[in-house]
Amino acid sequence: MEQDFSFTGIRQLCRLHLEEILDVHDCDMDSVEHRRLMNRLGGLLENRKIRYVDPFGKFGYTKFGHFYFDENDVMMLITKERDLTLYHRPDILSYTLWSTVPVIFAGIDTRCTDDSHQPIFTGDVVTIDDMSSLVRYFHPTIPGLAGDNCELQFRPGLRMHKEGTVFRDISLDQFKHFDIYSFHWPMSFFCPGGMTQDEVKRKAKEAWSKPLFTEPIKPLRTTKSIYDHIDEVLRDGRALAYFTAPMHFDDEEEDVDNGNIVLCDEYPDGFEGETYEIEIDDIDFSMVEMKYGIKSFFLHAHEHPETIFVLGDFVEDLNISNDYLKDKVAKLFHDWFTYNLTNVILPSWIFIRICSWECIGRD
Repeated sequence: MEQDFSFTGIRQLCRLHLEEILDVHDCDMDSVEHRRLMNRLGGLLENRKIRYVDPFGKFGYTKFGHFYFDENDVMMLITKERDLTLYHRPDILSYTLWSTVPVIFAGIDTRCTDDSHQPIFTGDVVTIDDMSSLVRYFHPTIPGLAGDNCELQFRPGLRMHKEGTVFRDISLDQFKHFDIYSFHWPMSFFCPGGMTQDEVKRKAKEAWSKPLFTEPIKPLRTTKSIYDHIDEVLRDGRALAYFTAPMHFDDEEEDVDNGNIVLCDEYPDGFEGETYEIEIDDIDFSMVEMKYGIKSFFLHAHEHPETIFVLGDFVEDLNISNDYLKDKVAKLFHDWFTYNLTNVILPSWIFIRICSWECIGRD
């Protein structure tokens, strides 16, 4: 495909290389193959930065290979950044623990700078001589200023001054149905009765460092991620997750559910809420079997971000009696830390051990 830095070109490039984008997020992040694939994908757009508006209403930056576009042209950021995973919307990467977060496409680095050495992105408002307008790609590889049925292509030696961006008066619906033409307001300057040059500059300056929305953005509330006693976090509307094993003996005093032994040290009396069973074959568990069950549970929770899951403690029922075993079991939950699964609440001893493991050898 011929190189094309326009929004249409970037969107088409994502569609052509979607399988590679998915594959690179389904392999070991520390592997040589992962780095090779990421370098290849980034090179398709010359490793240029892509700008976006995040769910907090701020500008962020990424590179090709870390996003795709959904059927509504919404840019879906693939991330595990702790501030963003709270906004995860299950999509085509649901078979992994990567979060896919709706963001607003806000341009690509043109590799041009203005008279103050500010990088110029598409979607910026730039003044050249007495012409102020938005930057975009009419030609696939040559950026320019948009005019009324015309354009001013960038060329070496032009004196350019960045005034700000077009990203103001944004509707929150752009996170659900993206329309790039909603941001082309400076073009009205070139129509009869349109904005004056001073108005274009003023409006652009107001959206220089932060996009402006027509309605306030309400940040999502975070929840407590660990607990010492389950009654601290288990309340109406939350789901209880716990390990279970087949019952191989008759004991009327065992806590039995659907023929399985419930392995939950503090199973709340009278609990009638949603539950999720992590099945293992025997109380004398194996690490491999437990790891598989934990991964399946995490994937289920990740596909249901609207539900908060509380994992019941299990150290007593599974006879995890010493620090050595606790350390080994805690490592099985490392994906919870790596991918920031915000809707899963764990016993605090797991979190403490994961953090200690992460800090080994660090100042």
